[in-house]
Amino acid sequence: MATCGNILSSEKAYDYNCTPCSQQERFVEAKRFCIECVEYFCSTCLAHHEKFGLTRGHTLVKCEEVSKINVPTPLSKCELHTDKEEDMVCGDHDVVCCRVCITKKHRSCQNIDYLPELARQFKDNGRRKELEDDLNDRIEELKSALKGSTARALKLKTRQTTHLKRLDIFQKSIVEYVAFLVNKTKNDIQNQFGPEICSIQEHLQKYNEQLSKLNNLSEVLSNENDEIFEYKKVLKCKHTLKEIQIGGNELDDSLASYNKFENEVMEAVVSSLNDGCLFGTVPILGSKQPIDVTSICFKEDKTSFLILLADFYNSKIRRFENGLNETESFNAKENIWGVCEVNKHEIAFTLPALKKVQFLSAENSQVLEKKFHTNIHCRGIACLNEKIYVTGGGMIGEEQGQLNVFDMKGKLLSKYEQDLDGYFFSTPRSIKVNAEGIFITDEQKGVVCLDLEGQRKWVSNNSKCKFSWGICFTSKGNLFVSGQLSNNIVIVSKDGEFLGELLNENDGLSAPKALSIDKRNNCILVSELKKPNLKMFYIGDCDI
Repeated sequence: MATCGNILSSEKAYDYNCTPCSQQERFVEAKRFCIECVEYFCSTCLAHHEKFGLTRGHTLVKCEEVSKINVPTPLSKCELHTDKEEDMVCGDHDVVCCRVCITKKHRSCQNIDYLPELARQFKDNGRRKELEDDLNDRIEELKSALKGSTARALKLKTRQTTHLKRLDIFQKSIVEYVAFLVNKTKNDIQNQFGPEICSIQEHLQKYNEQLSKLNNLSEVLSNENDEIFEYKKVLKCKHTLKEIQIGGNELDDSLASYNKFENEVMEAVVSSLNDGCLFGTVPILGSKQPIDVTSICFKEDKTSFLILLADFYNSKIRRFENGLNETESFNAKENIWGVCEVNKHEIAFTLPALKKVQFLSAENSQVLEKKFHTNIHCRGIACLNEKIYVTGGGMIGEEQGQLNVFDMKGKLLSKYEQDLDGYFFSTPRSIKVNAEGIFITDEQKGVVCLDLEGQRKWVSNNSKCKFSWGICFTSKGNLFVSGQLSNNIVIVSKDGEFLGELLNENDGLSAPKALSIDKRNNCILVSELKKPNLKMFYIGDCDI
C-alpha cells in the first residue's frame, strides 16, 4: 500500500482513498492525485476540483505514480492570517511568513524570497552541506566550551571548598592550640611562682613564731623587778635576738615581668600562623635531610585509612594513619622513589639505585615481605590484577625510558619501550593503571597512555603543564596531573583531552610533585619540592 508524507491512505477497501471523502469518514477509491493540493480525489471530488479557477490548472497524476515523483511539502497556514499560506521568507529576520505579514511587518526588509523557490535553491547549490558543517563546528565548539567551563567550575568550587574547609580547620585548630598553650603556660606559671610562694609562706610562719617569742620576752622584761632574775632574762633575750634572722623580702623581678606569659602565648600563636600549620597542612617532621616526597599511596578499608609517603632523600616510607598524624616510618637506607598498594596486606616501593622492588607489610612497616630486581633504574610503580607495572630509565647514564611489567614473583612479563612511531618515553615518572589503560607522566612528553597490551593510545603534552610529575584518578576516571615547573595541577580526560587547570600559584602551589586523592575527606594531597609538609585542597563532590 502506498503512502506519501502526510497523505492519507487507507486499509479499508482501496489502495488510495479520496482525501476529502475520508475527512467525512467515507472511503471512496481515488482516481487522481493533485500535486499542488497534495490530496487524492475520487471522480466526484475531482469534478468539483476542476470547476474552480483557482484549482483548475493544478497538476493531476495517477495515484500509482505518486511514489515516483517529488511531491511538494504542503505549506503551513499563517497563525495571524489563517486563510493565508506561509510561502514567503524574510532573509533579514530569518523568518517564514505569509504575504500579508510581508506587507505589514517586513515592508522595509530587503531580502524577501518565495519559500518553495528558496528551498529548492538551498538544496541544489550545496548550502545544506555548508550549514551542516557550520552546525557540526559549533557543536564541537560548544562541547569544548562545556568541558572548559566544567573544569573552571571545578577549579572555583575547589578554591571555595578549600578556603571554607581551611577556615573550619583553623577555627578548630586555633581553639585547640590556644587551649594547649594556655594549659601549658598555666603549668609554667605554677612551676615558676609556686616555689617562691611556698618559700615566702615558710618565712611568714617563722616570722610570726619569732615575733610571738620576742613579744613574750618583752613583756617578761617589763614586769620583772628582781635584779638577778631580770639579768638572766636579759641574757636569754640577747641569745634569742642572735637567733632571729630577717631576709627574703626581695621580689624576683623576672617572675613579675609584666605580660611575660601572655606575650609568650601570643608569640607562639603568631609563629603557628606564619608557618601555616593551622590551615590544613600535614607536617612531616623529624628529618635531618631535606624532605622530598616523590610518591603518595592512599590505602583504606572500612575502618581506617593509611597514607604512605616515599621520602626520597631520607630513604623512608613514612606512614600516616587516621588523624593524618605520622605514626612511624621505615628506613630503607637507600633512596626510595615510588610506592603503591599491592593488596590488603602488602605495599611495594622502588629503589632506583639498586634497581629493585621491595615489598613491605601494610600492617607493620618494619616487616619486609619479599623483593625482586628490575634491571632498570625503577621509579614509578603500580599494581593491577596481580601484575606490577614499573617505569624507569631515561636519565643521563641510564637505559632508555621504558615500562616493564612483572608478575608477583618478579618475572618479567612485558617490556614497552617503542613502536613504529618511535620511543614512548623520554624520562617516565609516575604511573597509574586501571581497566582503561596505563597512564604515565613523562618529563618531556606530558602524559602517555598505553592500553593494557602496551599499544600507544594517546599522548597529552599541553604547554600549560610543564614537567609533568604526579598523577591520580578523578572519581570519573579522568586524571589530575601536577606540573612541577608550571606550578599547577591540571585535568586531563581519560581520552587525552586537556580539560583545564585546577590549581596554580594563586592557590599556594610551588613546584608540586606527588598527588593522591583522599576520598574520605574529599581532598587532594600534594607534595612540593623539598617542603616538609603535604598540602590539602578540598575538591568536594568532584564531578569530572
